[in-house]
Amino acid sequence: MRVLLIILGGLVVVVTAALATGMWWLTTDGGRDWAAGQVSERVGRDIIVEDMRIDWGWRPEVEVTGLRLANADWARADDLIRAERVAFQIHPWPLLRGDIVLDYLTLQAPRIDLERNAEGRANWSIGENPFAGAAAESVSPEDRDDAPRIGRLEIRDGRLAYRDPARGIEVEGTVATGSGEMDAPEPLALKLEGTLQDRPLAIDFTGGSILELRDGDEPYPVELKILAGGTDFAMTGTFADPIALEGADVAIDFSGPNLADLFLLFGVPTPPTPPYSLAGRVTRDGKVWQVTNLDGRIGDSEIAGSATLDYRPERPMLTADLVSQKLDFDDLGPLVGATPAYGEGETASPDQERIGRRLVEEGKLFPDIPIAVERLRLMDMNVTFDAPNVLSRTELAITSLQATVTLDNGRAVANPFRMGVADGVLSGELVLNARDEVPSADADVTFQDLALAAFFEDSKYFETMGGTLSGALYIIGSGRSLADIMATADGDGVIEVSKGAFSGLLIEAASVDLVETLILFVGDDARVPIRCGAGRAVVRDGVAQFDRVVVDTADSVLYARGGVNLLDQTVDLYITADAKDFSLIDLEAPVRVRGPLGSPETSIEPDKPDLPFFEMGEAQDVDCGALRQQVMQGE
Repeated sequence: MRVLLIILGGLVVVVTAALATGMWWLTTDGGRDWAAGQVSERVGRDIIVEDMRIDWGWRPEVEVTGLRLANADWARADDLIRAERVAFQIHPWPLLRGDIVLDYLTLQAPRIDLERNAEGRANWSIGENPFAGAAAESVSPEDRDDAPRIGRLEIRDGRLAYRDPARGIEVEGTVATGSGEMDAPEPLALKLEGTLQDRPLAIDFTGGSILELRDGDEPYPVELKILAGGTDFAMTGTFADPIALEGADVAIDFSGPNLADLFLLFGVPTPPTPPYSLAGRVTRDGKVWQVTNLDGRIGDSEIAGSATLDYRPERPMLTADLVSQKLDFDDLGPLVGATPAYGEGETASPDQERIGRRLVEEGKLFPDIPIAVERLRLMDMNVTFDAPNVLSRTELAITSLQATVTLDNGRAVANPFRMGVADGVLSGELVLNARDEVPSADADVTFQDLALAAFFEDSKYFETMGGTLSGALYIIGSGRSLADIMATADGDGVIEVSKGAFSGLLIEAASVDLVETLILFVGDDARVPIRCGAGRAVVRDGVAQFDRVVVDTADSVLYARGGVNLLDQTVDLYITADAKDFSLIDLEAPVRVRGPLGSPETSIEPDKPDLPFFEMGEAQDVDCGALRQQVMQGE
């Protein structure tokens, strides 16, 4: 809207400047051409006027036909501005103060072609010419009081086009007003249609009349609706100064398939999400925008809070305080390039569901979706997030989440990061570093006293499960997607199982083939006591090797060895048991788990590999202290 006012004001100044260079002689061919040449030299663009009529008086009336202002030499259209007819009545004396006062302004069939090139240069920029710079200042109102005073504005059959190839924007539409009479002011209307990143784009703007824009003591009313692909954005409210976009007080409602799509509209690097529907109130003070009363849903999660966007620093600073009283954990998946859950009772966009189904078909967990790391370099952030009630799949047993995320010049850090998991705590630091050409990510977390039973809460094994898990994990990788990061990962992790028990029937749940092959001696649900257990995994170049995994039960010692290839997302793991005496679990041959990480198969292997790093045979109770020391210290 501000650009449109600048251009309209420019039309008046151009003709007014021509008027000031002469009197009746300007209406002749020679005078008209001379005046146009003088103004062209000062503006820095060729100006063509086919005809000009002046009705002299205390308030001269001017009519110009065939007005054309040349475009930049690189622009697509020949003219930046053209109009079949421009007519106005001007007060000459205010011009001495630098004010433009018009009784009326009529624009017949104006056409304005705005464009940015691939380097971001605007075709309405008039370059370094000092005369042109002065002219630009004269037609560029900085605030409401600087805008031209127009008693009546009429725009008939107006057209406006805007192209920005770098952002993939191309729109064209109509600009119109009513009669704009003083006693019946009508709104300014702008309707545009086109494309944004090859997706349909429609913009519908309605503002107060031109009288309200310049002379109104009340805030200027605005209503804006944008449809961009699947994104629906609506804004209703007022601006104390619509020219400078100061004193904003507007209500916003926006929804769509992915919050990250807002970046294409407003340049704010919002995170990727499942489909969302949000509302809030926006105010502005100088270069600081505030969003309050933010409320709505993202995926199947509730979200509320406030945010401040400060454009004063070199890199804009976003500060936000967000709360989710109900967080569906899988809705966080898109933050790391994963997909949210889909299907009945879940909320995912068609694209997210398509990717999720493909991953299931391929048996993979980590999608190869590029993380938009370039956007992380555009803005700094400090965001606190509190989710006291988390809903997650039973096998995850996540109950709460708190984090503070800071983003500094492309490096995002979640610290502190804390999750309530299985009646215990997982905490630490998560980092995504986008400062380098190839971004990296690392996680350094510990977990304490996670209850085994909590992972089986909705199953028949819950009553007979017991014990807790504790340990630590550090992993780092690099790449442009979660799949790339995991495929290059290095790190190590340890886990310890305290005294407890697990369900003998749990083995039966592994697979039908396993049940048919295992020699099981269990009752209705035998409770197998756990004395202790520990394990270590070493990750190198995207391959996690498990070579020290031992669980000591009352009847057997269970061993595991193998690995997970994070590059091709496959697992190959052996599990065997060494009986101490008569055992509820007696594995005649090792169990082998192998195949795609998302859907591995379980089978019995007749040839036992050299699994344990303890000697097998007539098993004895494991020295739990020594086991813990060996595993934790990597001996």
